[in-house]
Amino acid sequence: MALAEFTAALELSIMNIHDAVEKNGHYGILMGNLRRQGQYFNLSSLVERVAPGRLVDEIIKIQHNCVSDRREYRGNIVKIAHEKLLIFKKNKDSLFFLAQVDKRAASWVGTTWRAAIRRILQGGKVLHLKEINQLIAPYAGSRSNQHWEAKVRQVVQDARFFERVSPGTYRLAA
Repeated sequence: MALAEFTAALELSIMNIHDAVEKNGHYGILMGNLRRQGQYFNLSSLVERVAPGRLVDEIIKIQHNCVSDRREYRGNIVKIAHEKLLIFKKNKDSLFFLAQVDKRAASWVGTTWRAAIRRILQGGKVLHLKEINQLIAPYAGSRSNQHWEAKVRQVVQDARFFERVSPGTYRLAA
């Protein structure tokens, strides 16, 4: 899986976890980091930036019995030997946080329109474009695109992710 695809899936799963928790409840995400082709990706830091809710605790855990422990690497590379358990507190629904999520993640990766629309259509929802636009309006306000409704129309045309049920009505593709 490409890193961009992983990031979009990660954002969606974090929002799902957040929405499954009762208001004022807590949830934890265990996330390690990644080194690919000599480049270091701080995925645990990404989670901190994109997760809705307030970070209330961080537990750093040593990783044991990793597959990479048996590998030999060229050069002076320090092996990644830890992961973080990040504890968040839910205050509001995840869609409320999409604008804040986008600002937090802007330094590394922006929340995509596709991820936001997929989030809205989850759970087997079949929605008309007007309903999608109403639900995505808080997120759209955080974007620089003045023609965001046209952007939403463009995104839902991607048959890999969305299915047109009838004119102007969409759901997630199977």
